[in-house]
Amino acid sequence: MQIALDKDGKRTSASAAVKGNPYRCPMCRKNVNVCQGEIKEAYFAHQKNDACSDDWVYDMSEWHCAMQSRFPEMQREILVTHEGKTHRADILFEKRIIEFQHSDISIKEIRERNEFYNAAGYEVAWVFDLQEQYDAGRILPEDELNGLGFKWLYPKSCLQCFPQPKDSNTKLVLYFYWVNSDGYEEFNKVIWSTHDGGVPDFRKFIVADYDNIGAKDSSSPLAVNAFFTSQKDRLALRLAELKCRYTIKYSGFKGHPRTDYICPRRPDEFGIKRYGEKACVYCRYCAAIKTYGKNFESYCCYPTQVNEVDELHPGYESSGVPEY
Repeated sequence: MQIALDKDGKRTSASAAVKGNPYRCPMCRKNVNVCQGEIKEAYFAHQKNDACSDDWVYDMSEWHCAMQSRFPEMQREILVTHEGKTHRADILFEKRIIEFQHSDISIKEIRERNEFYNAAGYEVAWVFDLQEQYDAGRILPEDELNGLGFKWLYPKSCLQCFPQPKDSNTKLVLYFYWVNSDGYEEFNKVIWSTHDGGVPDFRKFIVADYDNIGAKDSSSPLAVNAFFTSQKDRLALRLAELKCRYTIKYSGFKGHPRTDYICPRRPDEFGIKRYGEKACVYCRYCAAIKTYGKNFESYCCYPTQVNEVDELHPGYESSGVPEY
């Protein structure tokens, strides 16, 4: 627990709490202790033999606490009450909730949380920390899925209670998190998985084409609404960020951005690259890498004539190679 109530009933974070001062659990109003160490992040814990009225088991991992700390304190550990039951959401803003999960969790509890929050009128995004599996080589790019798909050996069985991931479903959104081999963190929004008898099979899954949530600096602030933005809306935001002349029209673009071309940055025949030091997704001219089933293409906002000075994209080298 990261938030407790002080003697005046004011929400107080564990990092700002003072040992020896009285604090109470926001749920059951029982006394809690401040636990502060030199290594682990501070947290509140119920006193010995005191059980909280909330029967859900909450993730208290270091990763979980670090993720919560990237949101404003007023959005952390907010109580949600519906039909006489009250539970604590990891992050809540307006009518949207984010649940971070590093530790193991049962299918029963995931289903209970989803049903409870949706019934109370909230959209829910789950973010699962898969760093250990990624580092162990159990999550690998799937060649057949052109860089946006992955093979996952021994996927978490608790995910089988989720419906097939779809970009249009904002009531339940699913993300897989890891820091890639280049040191960039990725919040991979799952938008497709294979099926086995009508049940999602996460041994192969496809992620969204453009991700504007992650950052090189894993302590940078995060925004709740970014986790619920559709691919189309993300692309519109990206184009606006690039001050690009192209605009979205229906499912495509107005202005004919170049797609699937040989980039001057990459002399080989394949101008699209998702991973590695020179990956398209790290280039300031890449608007998106868009999926079409098992195929994909890159929307590049690089100037049409590479030797022409473009006032919309000033500062690139005269050789035509964009600055990174």
